[in-house]
Amino acid sequence: MRLNTYLMVWSLVGAGLALALILSALWLRHVAATQAEYEGVLETAQRILVLQTTGFRPAVAFDAHYFDWYPVTRVGRPAGSCLLLRADEDTTVRRACSGPPRALEYAPGWFVNVYQRYALGSMTLARDVGAGPLAAALELVPDPKVAASGAWAALSDAGAGVLLVVVCTSIAVSLAVQRALRPLRTIATALEHLGKGRRPPLPGRRGCREIVSLQESYQRLSGDLEQAEAVRTRLWNELLSVQEQEREALALELHDEFGQHLSVIRANAAGIRMSADDTEAAADAARIDHSARHLMELVRHRLRALGPCASGASFADGIRELASDLGAGERGRARVEVDLAAGLDDLPAPIATTAFRIVQESITNAVRHAAASWIRVTARERGAVVSITVSDDGGGCDLDPAARGIGMTGIVRRARALGGGAEFSLNDMGGLTVTATLPRSAAAERP
Repeated sequence: MRLNTYLMVWSLVGAGLALALILSALWLRHVAATQAEYEGVLETAQRILVLQTTGFRPAVAFDAHYFDWYPVTRVGRPAGSCLLLRADEDTTVRRACSGPPRALEYAPGWFVNVYQRYALGSMTLARDVGAGPLAAALELVPDPKVAASGAWAALSDAGAGVLLVVVCTSIAVSLAVQRALRPLRTIATALEHLGKGRRPPLPGRRGCREIVSLQESYQRLSGDLEQAEAVRTRLWNELLSVQEQEREALALELHDEFGQHLSVIRANAAGIRMSADDTEAAADAARIDHSARHLMELVRHRLRALGPCASGASFADGIRELASDLGAGERGRARVEVDLAAGLDDLPAPIATTAFRIVQESITNAVRHAAASWIRVTARERGAVVSITVSDDGGGCDLDPAARGIGMTGIVRRARALGGGAEFSLNDMGGLTVTATLPRSAAAERP
């Protein structure tokens, strides 16, 4: 569940509880006011009847003509209530009832039952009038349906206003929550980009203290990661520089030392073959020459694998020879097409070496791990950026950065070491497409 949805749900729950509490308070207030009104009416009627008993002799018999009931009927009573004068529990000698209002809308049955059970029990009031043979009881009995309908109307009118206030408050809270969470969404998006290696800047500090603290923490984290990335890039550049220096030294040693000795061996074998008196010696010399020539071919192959800078070949020739060598591997021959734009032979050594390594790793992965039968290498120069694309028809791979192997990780790091980047995508053939961009300006910055 999203945070704003979670907060909105709980704000609605709080609003519902507030509405319930307010309606409960209105209920209690209405019951108290109604009870006070009933007690006032009953007290007034009682005083009228008590005044009438003044001067009566105790011997006077109690009969139906006792008390003047007319003044009592003029006392204002709640709608639907009855004033009863009882001689005893079973005998009612006087009655005065008021009917319901003409425009009364009766309450639902469930509300009448609830009101009768929890409210009317305390509203049936009784007072004693007279003493001895003149003793009587005055009672005020409300009509449950009319009383409940009055309470329903009062609560409905008040509840409508309260509900409107609660709804407006909920809307205001929702808007305030969305506005307060807007910086959090910005921070969450920035953290997602941060996980992908990008560090977008956050807008100015805004929001509550906690959100500002999160923004400051993100800025510190971003700065620390930027410094760590700079250190890692510097170390990676130094590692690549050392590797290339070792490859160049190895290539020089293979070419100058091993190559020269093989040339001498071939020359001596040719001399032996030409001066040999018997056929067997000439055949031995020919076999020596064949082995030396095979070793020289292996040396050339290793020199091409060490890169164009190490072998002395141009960038375009190095890529073509690499494609030819890797396409015919031990796992079956793959057809490798090379499409290089003109003018790439003058690439600076760092860019040419990095582009060569990216193509080398991409073709190796396609042949060894994806079982590709077709590979296409494309190199273009757009402005000051060199673009390298390697596509294959193999089985593809998992594009999740967390699932990348050493080869794909090396491609990304090599490209980033020169200020460029590398991306991986699945093509229409189901294979993998590697796209790397290398800025020419990085050549001057790299040690």
